[in-house]
Amino acid sequence: MTPLVAFVLLLAAPQGDVYVADAGTLVMSGQAVRLDGIDLPAAETPHGMRAKAHVEDLVSGKMVTCRMKGSGLLSYWSGTCFADGEDIGQALVSAGFALDCPAISDGRYRRYEDPEARDRMVANPACRGK
Repeated sequence: MTPLVAFVLLLAAPQGDVYVADAGTLVMSGQAVRLDGIDLPAAETPHGMRAKAHVEDLVSGKMVTCRMKGSGLLSYWSGTCFADGEDIGQALVSAGFALDCPAISDGRYRRYEDPEARDRMVANPACRGK
C-alpha cells in the first residue's frame, strides 16, 4: 500500500467527523482539504455563505471521502471529495455556487456550469484558463 493510498483511507469519515470550514474547504479528522478544480466566491460574501450551507447539506449524514491530488500551500491538501459518492465540486458547480477552474481542473467541471454563473460571479484571475 502506497503512502497516498493509506492517507486517502484516513480521509474517509462519517459526516460527524467532517467540518465545513467554508464552501471550498472540508476539515476531516483535523486535516484541511481544499476542493480541487473549482473557483468559489469569497467565504464572507452572501453567495459564499450560501455555498457553504449547500456543502453542509451535501455532507449531512453521509460518508465523505477525498481522493488527494497532493499537498497544497500552508497546512492543507487538495483533492476531489465525495459525499456518498457524489462529487462535491461538481455539485457546487451544477448548483451555480462555483465555477470550473480550468487552470487546475483540466476543464472537468465546465460542462456542469450554470449558464448564468459566469455573469453572476467574478472568476479568480488564476482560474481564467491555461
